[in-house]
Amino acid sequence: KKSHESVPEELAKMTYTTKHRWFPRSRDKRAKKTPMDRRYL
Repeated sequence: KKSHESVPEELAKMTYTTKHRWFPRSRDKRAKKTPMDRRYL
């Protein structure tokens, strides 16, 4: 089994992207899910 540190680096090499793309964004978890006040928008 691969270590958690090496997985983003391997994905970055495979897809020619930076390794930062493969880490989850914590701000998405903290964002409030506010209901829309107008349905028709």
